[in-house]
Amino acid sequence: MKQLSILFSSISNGIASISKYKFFRYVLYSGLVAVLTFLFIGTLSWFFGGAIGDVLINFIPWIGERDGSFGKWTGRIVSFGLTLIVFKYILLIATGPLMSKVSERIESYYAPHLRQKKLNIAQSINRGIMFSLRSLCLELLLTALVSLLSFIPFLAVISIPLLFLIQSYFAGSGAMDLTLERFYTIRESASFCRQNFLLPTVYGALFLGLFFIPIVGLFISPIFSTACSSYGVLSILKKN
Repeated sequence: MKQLSILFSSISNGIASISKYKFFRYVLYSGLVAVLTFLFIGTLSWFFGGAIGDVLINFIPWIGERDGSFGKWTGRIVSFGLTLIVFKYILLIATGPLMSKVSERIESYYAPHLRQKKLNIAQSINRGIMFSLRSLCLELLLTALVSLLSFIPFLAVISIPLLFLIQSYFAGSGAMDLTLERFYTIRESASFCRQNFLLPTVYGALFLGLFFIPIVGLFISPIFSTACSSYGVLSILKKN
């Protein structure tokens, strides 16, 4: 119940803060970064997809028996799927310095008394990379384990919602760390997210839900998830 109360208030405050604190320029800046990042890794996915298709044909010959282009397209689909998993981490790293500023500004109004450590841009980017690599490794491991359920009768139906929850949790953890980076180490931040697992899961679901809105999602998903998660984290820190 406590986490639910924090969730509702943080989402409400987070949405209101976009106009209240005039974060519109951050929406534009982070959106442009997101679009450029998406185009870059999307292009890489397209070109490397052909190579992945050749590898798949070697291991699964039937996909290239009738038409070699089918194997190429299969490779591009696989490549695009992997790109979606990796993209949110690249997006969190690329927009991290901007979103950290958003989080800091929310903190200056909502919880100015909290003691924090200041991070410069280089430190913030380095922290984002290290935290994202840790999360990516864990997410890929859990994704692989859950994917095995699809081969077990009656359990395959739960694999898709489980995969979405896994993606949501780690996306939300990344958003929350934009605030937690000023207070905790990476290990402590990960522990904080585990102890309050409902928060990162919902914030991550919000991020993914907005992200899949064509074009607009690239602009609004980082700012909304950052603003909401900042209020959630700060609400807990204020009570501790």
